[in-house]
Amino acid sequence: MAEDIGVTGSKNFDVKVLEIINSGGQTVDLRKIYIELQLFQDIYSSVMSGSIIVQDGHDIFSNFYFCGNEYLKLSIDKPSLGKPIEKIFRIYKTGSRKPASDSGQTFVLYFCSEELVFSNQKKVSKAYKGKKTVDIVRDILLNELKVDPSRIKKMDTTSGVYDLVVPGMNPLEVIQWAASRSYDASKPPKYCYFFYEDRDGYQFRSYNTLIKEKPLKT
Repeated sequence: MAEDIGVTGSKNFDVKVLEIINSGGQTVDLRKIYIELQLFQDIYSSVMSGSIIVQDGHDIFSNFYFCGNEYLKLSIDKPSLGKPIEKIFRIYKTGSRKPASDSGQTFVLYFCSEELVFSNQKKVSKAYKGKKTVDIVRDILLNELKVDPSRIKKMDTTSGVYDLVVPGMNPLEVIQWAASRSYDASKPPKYCYFFYEDRDGYQFRSYNTLIKEKPLKT
């Protein structure tokens, strides 16, 4: 979707910002040269991720000196919603580079939330005594992954307490371990909890509360 095409139908999105930022602070606007943008958010995935297919006629791939420390700034919205997704992602991989014409090429940029990259570089070794799993999740987000408190949204309460020793696991692995052992106050207790990131931030939700919420669309 090129910038000058605009929104032509109910299924189109308005891409307001789509630019790469490198470690030197240089930026490249991709809105007129991208072919396809995919953005994923899933209650079974800890973070948001996606990919972009770029048609490059100016050899951005070589001239921009991709080194694994680039970011993608994104702002995308549906005019009918008026609630844009605005976020800065980390570009963690490039791929599928091939000639597209006599003077151009295409390649794919893969991106994810910064917390996934940080989590893969870090190990957590600590002990919790008499803690609810929701408090363990909140502690990992704030103190290990250094997530901005404004990005931590709904955190459903859990029942029971644990004495837990974390044996050198990645922060997001600890969170998913805690989610798999969380249960609510229902009788009998239900053990289905999800940790995921959506457009609003990080969520820790029980199946019981999710299913009771009003659907966004029917």
